Amino acid sequence: MDLDDNYMFQCPACRQHISDSQIHDHIQNCEFYYRHSSNSDLYSSINSSFDSSYHYARASLTSSESEDMVETASVDFSTRHKHMTPSKTHSIAVCPVCYNNYHNTEHPPLMLPSCGHTVCKPCLKDIKEKSIKITCPICRAPSKLEIKSLPINYALLELTEKKSQIKCHVHNHDYVAYCKDDKKILCGVCIFDHKGHICCLLNDSELQSITDEKKSKIDIQIQELNTTKKIWIEALLEMDKIIHLINERIEIHKNCIVETEKKMIKAIQDGSKKCIQDLAELAAHDTLKNLQNTFGENISSLSQQIGVLEKKIELFDELTMAEKLNDEMNIEIKPLNDVPVLTAAKNILEKLSISLDYKQAIQNQKMF
Repeated sequence: MDLDDNYMFQCPACRQHISDSQIHDHIQNCEFYYRHSSNSDLYSSINSSFDSSYHYARASLTSSESEDMVETASVDFSTRHKHMTPSKTHSIAVCPVCYNNYHNTEHPPLMLPSCGHTVCKPCLKDIKEKSIKITCPICRAPSKLEIKSLPINYALLELTEKKSQIKCHVHNHDYVAYCKDDKKILCGVCIFDHKGHICCLLNDSELQSITDEKKSKIDIQIQELNTTKKIWIEALLEMDKIIHLINERIEIHKNCIVETEKKMIKAIQDGSKKCIQDLAELAAHDTLKNLQNTFGENISSLSQQIGVLEKKIELFDELTMAEKLNDEMNIEIKPLNDVPVLTAAKNILEKLSISLDYKQAIQNQKMF
């Protein structure tokens, strides 16, 4: 950026276009500027941001030109700051020790009941670490309470929040003016990018009509949103009624399902029980029992006869010849009936071997 002495800047107050060599003198003597700014909170913001913006605009000049300009600027502004007393520059919304703004989490303002002064919590912690007890850094009055017991000065915290202002996201300076042409709020640096535009200080009465218009638009938006909200609320109420009815129907169906389940379970249990009884009766059929008894008796008789004969043959070699030849010593073999026919048992087995529909059997409560 190459600026010469004929480059024209616009005063943020009176909007006059002033040459580069005269802009600082003009700002210092502009009655309109001081009349509209000296009694407002924007005064210090305009001074500091304009001072920064002036250096910003001249940052790329040659070293000799830059030194001349900085020297002029420092005479104008440092002279004024030189005569400012702490009472004029210090704010009660900042900690008197570290000069940080009070914050509800980072720098909470804690009040010392012994003297009434307020100091941020981190500073009191530092004092506590370096001393046995907490002493007020302003009046040296000792405090008997621990830091965790000190009350928060909510009045100062609220004041800090009210005083906090948004800053320019590009240059990190407070906003001081408004460009009517581009409809943008400007800091002191931004003003130089809007030369030739209609710019007003933020406390200019001419901006009242713009803010009133914005407020009217917001009121209209609120009305529209309230109307839309009403529609949504009515729909929500109707939806709540429907959901209530849905939940009632769901509970009815749940109860019916539970009752039906109980009935079905009882029917299944009864059917299963009856089918198992059928199978048990089949297993205890008289035919099978008679066959089992017949086989058992005959096999037992045969076992006894075989046992007698086996004992005799064991002693046979010890008998005399006469005893061996004597027929009276022979054991009588009881005749046995023919092996019973297994047709009845086979019929029962065949009956149990066919494929069955167990579901149908349970429902009919009958196995076959």
